[in-house]
Amino acid sequence: MKKLNVLITGAGGAAAIAFYQSVKCMDINVFMADMSTHSTGLYLVKSSNRYLLKAAKDPGFIDDLFQFCINSNIDVLIPTVDSELSKVTKNSHLFENNGIKVVSSHHTSISHVIDKYKLMTSLEGDFELAWFKSYDEDLDVNELVFPCLAKPKCDSGSRGIKVINSVEELRSLPLDDSYLIQEYLPGKEYSVDVYLNEKNHAIASVVRERVKIYGGVAVVSKTIEMPELSSKAARIAEHLKLRYAVNVQFKLNEHGKPCLLEINPRFPGTASLTVAAGVNMPEMCIHEAMGHKLKPYYSYEEIAMVRYWQEVFMPISEFENEKDVALA
Repeated sequence: MKKLNVLITGAGGAAAIAFYQSVKCMDINVFMADMSTHSTGLYLVKSSNRYLLKAAKDPGFIDDLFQFCINSNIDVLIPTVDSELSKVTKNSHLFENNGIKVVSSHHTSISHVIDKYKLMTSLEGDFELAWFKSYDEDLDVNELVFPCLAKPKCDSGSRGIKVINSVEELRSLPLDDSYLIQEYLPGKEYSVDVYLNEKNHAIASVVRERVKIYGGVAVVSKTIEMPELSSKAARIAEHLKLRYAVNVQFKLNEHGKPCLLEINPRFPGTASLTVAAGVNMPEMCIHEAMGHKLKPYYSYEEIAMVRYWQEVFMPISEFENEKDVALA
């Protein structure tokens, strides 16, 4: 029987590496792709299974990705980069019509989630949210309570996020409708990894407390039983009609109530902790892609994690010639 060929994009990111580590013991054939030869994940697979993609902003990105999938007989495509999600899901029919399963939510859901302002407005009235406004010419600065938070509407991780302490600091931001102004939340931060099956029904919801964060990724974290928060994250994800693994982030306000920060509609970079707690979401999505029926619900245990660097060694000739190998 032919092994399933699985392609993971964004090989330089924590999400792609966490996904690979979670499925490497399965009887599948894993490919890794990225736009940089220096992406760590490329070196976790054999050279014939590496590919250098065009950048997501390149007009030829989709054609490039599609042709590689066809040439390599890819069965399942796992996009893990935010900048790729919109383009891949918009063209998912191209892949699906050629027998390539795209493990992601539908394009409509993705577009509502990637833009943080659209996300908040789509949930307003149905869920309790922190105060928010778009930073544009209509914003009344008298409504603001300092400190407040300013974040780019469409960037991921912690890039561009600023704590704003005065009107003067606010004026330093570009007044081009690219920023969201949000209530400052001083409490603990939680990430909830939710897995939704292909019918958009949540069958797992794992709460992680982000104890220490470096570069937008939790380096010290722990899973914790918080049924109310677990349920809230699942209901939000279902409301947005998301699929597969998504990451719903909350922070406590001054009254200790969890308020939504953002949603990453893809596998998280800290998926390894969720796997160790008993819920292997990458493996679940592979099983579902193969047509296997998943359990109605997956529980988890409380467990802590600290992260550290791990090296991959190779002959210098392989590293220096990787561009030629990957493009061969």
